[in-house]
Amino acid sequence: MNKNYQECNDYCLDLKTICQYEKIITENRFLNLILEKNNIIIKQDKIITELYDIVKLYVSEVELSIIHSKLQSRFNL
Repeated sequence: MNKNYQECNDYCLDLKTICQYEKIITENRFLNLILEKNNIIIKQDKIITELYDIVKLYVSEVELSIIHSKLQSRFNL
Protein backbone atom coordinates (compact mmCIF):
# COMPACT_ATOMS: atom_id res chain seq x y z
CA MET A 1 0.00 0.00 0.00
CA ASN A 2 1.52 3.33 -0.92
CA LYS A 3 2.15 5.97 1.71
CA ASN A 4 -0.23 8.61 0.35
CA TYR A 5 -3.08 6.14 0.14
CA GLN A 6 -2.49 5.04 3.74
CA GLU A 7 -2.26 8.63 4.96
CA CYS A 8 -5.50 9.47 3.20
CA ASN A 9 -7.14 6.40 4.71
CA ASP A 10 -5.96 7.37 8.18
CA TYR A 11 -7.04 10.95 7.69
CA CYS A 12 -10.50 9.99 6.43
CA LEU A 13 -11.00 7.84 9.49
CA ASP A 14 -9.81 10.59 11.85
CA LEU A 15 -11.93 13.21 10.16
CA LYS A 16 -15.01 11.02 10.12
CA THR A 17 -14.65 10.28 13.83
CA ILE A 18 -14.20 13.95 14.68
CA CYS A 19 -17.12 15.07 12.53
CA GLN A 20 -19.42 12.41 13.97
CA TYR A 21 -18.44 13.40 17.47
CA GLU A 22 -19.02 17.08 16.78
CA LYS A 23 -22.07 16.35 14.62
CA ILE A 24 -20.85 18.84 12.07
CA ILE A 25 -20.06 16.66 9.08
CA THR A 26 -20.89 18.21 5.74
CA GLU A 27 -19.95 16.73 2.41
CA ASN A 28 -18.01 19.78 1.22
CA ARG A 29 -16.03 20.22 4.39
CA PHE A 30 -15.25 16.51 4.49
CA LEU A 31 -14.11 16.45 0.89
CA ASN A 32 -12.17 19.71 1.06
CA LEU A 33 -10.25 18.70 4.17
CA ILE A 34 -9.27 15.39 2.60
CA LEU A 35 -8.11 17.14 -0.57
CA GLU A 36 -6.22 19.80 1.39
CA LYS A 37 -4.54 17.29 3.69
CA ASN A 38 -3.26 15.21 0.82
CA ASN A 39 -2.54 18.01 -1.64
CA ILE A 40 -4.58 16.17 -4.22
CA ILE A 41 -5.17 18.14 -7.38
CA ILE A 42 -8.18 16.69 -9.14
CA LYS A 43 -7.52 16.63 -12.85
CA GLN A 44 -8.60 13.20 -13.96
CA ASP A 45 -11.37 10.72 -13.28
CA LYS A 46 -8.90 8.13 -12.02
CA ILE A 47 -7.92 10.27 -9.02
CA ILE A 48 -11.55 11.10 -8.29
CA THR A 49 -12.43 7.42 -8.39
CA GLU A 50 -9.59 6.54 -6.03
CA LEU A 51 -10.59 9.26 -3.59
CA TYR A 52 -14.22 8.21 -3.77
CA ASP A 53 -13.22 4.60 -3.05
CA ILE A 54 -11.35 5.74 0.05
CA VAL A 55 -14.14 8.00 1.27
CA LYS A 56 -16.83 5.35 0.87
CA LEU A 57 -15.05 3.17 3.41
CA TYR A 58 -15.90 5.63 6.14
CA VAL A 59 -19.24 7.21 5.37
CA SER A 60 -22.83 6.05 5.42
CA GLU A 61 -24.79 5.34 2.24
CA VAL A 62 -26.64 8.65 2.55
CA GLU A 63 -23.45 10.64 3.02
CA LEU A 64 -21.85 8.71 0.18
CA SER A 65 -24.61 9.64 -2.25
CA ILE A 66 -24.34 13.30 -1.26
CA ILE A 67 -20.57 13.28 -1.68
CA HIS A 68 -20.91 11.49 -5.01
CA SER A 69 -23.38 14.11 -6.26
CA LYS A 70 -21.07 16.91 -5.16
CA LEU A 71 -18.11 15.27 -6.88
CA GLN A 72 -20.10 14.88 -10.07
CA SER A 73 -21.22 18.49 -10.13
CA ARG A 74 -17.91 19.90 -8.96
CA PHE A 75 -15.86 18.10 -11.56
CA ASN A 76 -18.49 17.82 -14.29
CA LEU A 77 -18.46 14.04 -14.38
